Amino acid sequence: MQAIANHATRKNNTNVLMHLQGYFKRALDKKQKAELSDLIHAYRKGNMPLLAPLTLINHHLNQNPDPYLQQQSYLNPYPESLRLRYGL
Repeated sequence: MQAIANHATRKNNTNVLMHLQGYFKRALDKKQKAELSDLIHAYRKGNMPLLAPLTLINHHLNQNPDPYLQQQSYLNPYPESLRLRYGL
């Protein structure tokens, strides 16, 4: 119950996204890093849904596999058919 007592906020999600971005610092070129950073900041400001930076991170993860990141439930937390992140 303690785990679900903490609600996900835009600020918390932004923090997680920035940490995930750090895993790609050596794999991405300058343009790709800037694109991901801009998308994260657009989400933080409320201009983009959470799905936008997550989709790009998953794309980069497919291009640059990382076993630790691939097992993180944050990137794919539930069955996609539930569409629970579409409104965030």
